[in-house]
Amino acid sequence: MIHLLSICSIRYLCLGYLENNQANKAIELFNEVKNPDEILVTLLFHACAELRTNEALSLVKKVSSTIPKSFHFNFRLLTSLLDALMKCGDIEHAQSLFNTSTNKVLPMYGAMMNGYNITNNPLKTINLFNQMKIDGIEGDLVTYLLLIKSLSKIGDYCLCQSFVEQIPNCFLVDSQIQTVLIDMWVS
Repeated sequence: MIHLLSICSIRYLCLGYLENNQANKAIELFNEVKNPDEILVTLLFHACAELRTNEALSLVKKVSSTIPKSFHFNFRLLTSLLDALMKCGDIEHAQSLFNTSTNKVLPMYGAMMNGYNITNNPLKTINLFNQMKIDGIEGDLVTYLLLIKSLSKIGDYCLCQSFVEQIPNCFLVDSQIQTVLIDMWVS
């Protein structure tokens, strides 16, 4: 049946599976495709990140080692790959890929920061946030949320205050930011 479906239809099926918490079905469908495009590979990495298993990590490594080099210029695919590697526990590979990437964009920083928070490495999250600023990348709501969550794990009042002062006022009025700030200050 898979050979009768267009790539576009397969993409929508995979996306539907992912939106309905059926990552295994998305992976099964992906495995039936002979020549997946960048979007299908991105969806596969997302499915593997959702599963967070050793089997998912093996599939991520297998697919990422066989994709065309041209795919490596797609920041969405790279962000999805970083996210999958981090969530499946291969922090070293994710760090290496991130460090060698020449066109880092904000979502890539976010994937790494989220991964560091998930693996309880708040100092790495903070260091990456600092590097992001040095690289001239402005933070967004997500990166500030990730930063504040890492600060709350550290619990150093002076450090927390120095970073809170860097958050633009437009983000300080956001209810999500206010909630994590409250959590940080009472932790």
